[in-house]
Amino acid sequence: MATLQEVLDNFQQFWELFFPEQHTLHREEVLTAIGDLERGGNCRAPDPEMAAYQNDVAGVYGAYEAVRYQLYTLRNLLESQQRGDLRPDQHLVSLGCGPASYELWLMMNQGPRRVTLVDHSPAMLARARSIAERLGVSERVTTIVSDATSSGLPPKSADWVFCLNGMHWSSNWRRWIYEAGRILKPGGTGYLSCTLKFPRSRIQRGDFEAAVQNRFGRGAEFDHVVPPRQIGEHVAFDMRYYAVVQMKVDSSRRKRR
Repeated sequence: MATLQEVLDNFQQFWELFFPEQHTLHREEVLTAIGDLERGGNCRAPDPEMAAYQNDVAGVYGAYEAVRYQLYTLRNLLESQQRGDLRPDQHLVSLGCGPASYELWLMMNQGPRRVTLVDHSPAMLARARSIAERLGVSERVTTIVSDATSSGLPPKSADWVFCLNGMHWSSNWRRWIYEAGRILKPGGTGYLSCTLKFPRSRIQRGDFEAAVQNRFGRGAEFDHVVPPRQIGEHVAFDMRYYAVVQMKVDSSRRKRR
């Protein structure tokens, strides 16, 4: 059985293969070119208007999103899997999936067989489909161009729900949590994460915990994945706060006598 480090090394090879711009583009130049400050985290535009910005990010994602942050999240996800095994016969739904690096890698390494990707950026989903085609799994991947708060999926239709590193881009982030709970089957497992104090949403740790516990109950587990980002002597924002949740099985219904 592969060690955790060997698994992470495998993911890094996957990342370098499908996001090669990390080696050809300079991150600071990319952020300037896409107008990250005015169009990104500091933008106060309504959520639907952010799709244009995310479309621009899609083509340079490998330089925009550093692989070390991806590895932090994947490590935490893998270490938390004692809450439930991701089996090949299960259905994974990912809300705000971006180009689906975690989801497609998991399809090739640990299951599941079916993945549904939801994102409001057509370019992000196009990149995900391109990767799926190269991997030969496109027939098992469904993409939905939609805001993560309204996927249109049937209730209780997912064995697993991912909501990874996306909700802090939304002023309606609590509705992301609600939607994750709506589509998760009883006994299903969810992985949710956000960046705390991110300028666009300013999610506070206590608010995030309360929203998750309100939807999924007190059994949620929380972990601070990446240390706070320092700017000068002050903390600009905390990075990647992570929750592992399980949807309770409803045992309140009694059989009729």
